[in-house]
Formats: sequence, structure tokens, C-alpha cells
Amino acid sequence: MDTLTHRICAGLAGTPERSRGAVLRVEDDDPVPVACVVLPDGDVLVPTGRDRTLARAARGRPVTIELTDDDAGWTMSGAGLARPLGPADIPWPLPCTGVLAPLRAAFRGGIRIRIARLAGRSLPESPDIPAQRTTEPAQDPAARTTDRPLS
Repeated sequence: MDTLTHRICAGLAGTPERSRGAVLRVEDDDPVPVACVVLPDGDVLVPTGRDRTLARAARGRPVTIELTDDDAGWTMSGAGLARPLGPADIPWPLPCTGVLAPLRAAFRGGIRIRIARLAGRSLPESPDIPAQRTTEPAQDPAARTTDRPLS
């Protein structure tokens, strides 16, 4: 399991045209699953559309976010301060893949998290699982006989 630096984390997750799922926690509140976009500098956009609840709750408060990509084999987390999402924060091009692809209007509201530092680790590859054993003993291939005649 390798440790990933901020630069590596931002490079892995920081593709604005690809959105992803994450778990967000505002200060001591309960964690909330969100859709987000990680920018190349490591900042995170969490669009919410017309719902301003998250922007009001998170404004100026410490926020932590955790992202995992099982296919690529990494997990990372970051912390920073949140501010409301503004028109200049909308990524270009807009996400065309991932969880935000059909929700282009989602960037009308939300938060931008100014991430102080991303840190992560690569996940170990899952081991190959051997075939399940049966309760019957294995037969010796040379001892096999057939009861029916060959045709």
C-alpha cells in the first residue's frame, strides 16, 4: 500500500470533466454522500443545484471529504474551508461522465472546498481466491473408468 501525496491525489482525482461520488462531513455533523468534481489543483466542487442547504451549513466551516475509486485502486481524503459556489467556479468543460453528467443544472448552487492538503493511499490488489473445496475426495484421473461402451 503506497502513500499518495497531494500532487498525486490531485492528478488522480482532478479531472474536471469526470465527476465522482464522495463522503462529505461539515465540522462535527454526520457524513453525507455527495457528488463532486475534484479540480486539478485539488479543490473540490460539490454542486447542489437550487438547494442552498449545504452552502448555508458549510460556509466558512471546516469540511472533510473522502473519495475512493475501487477500479483505479485508491482512496484519499482532504480537509479545507467551504464557501458558496460562484459562477466563476463552474468547470469547463462540464462533467460529461460520472454521477453529475445528466445534472448540468447542478452547478447553480453548492460549495467549493479550498482543500489544504489531500492525502491518500493506493489500495492493495485483492488476492486471487482459490476454487472452493468440495467434501468429496479428488479422484485420480488414471483410476477413472466408464461403465458405458464407447460408440
